[in-house]
Amino acid sequence: MAELNVQPKRRTPWWLWLILLIITLCFLFFFMRGCGNQAGLREPAVTDTTTNTLN
Repeated sequence: MAELNVQPKRRTPWWLWLILLIITLCFLFFFMRGCGNQAGLREPAVTDTTTNTLN
């Protein structure tokens, strides 16, 4: 009779995929946050100095 040496498949732990997903999402958020129009962020704030505060 032949002897069969059966070994189970190696599985990647689920928590490793979760960590990789979180890191990928952080990088995407970091790089996508900088996209778009940022001209409004660099302009100085306009304040209204014509209001009457003597009531």
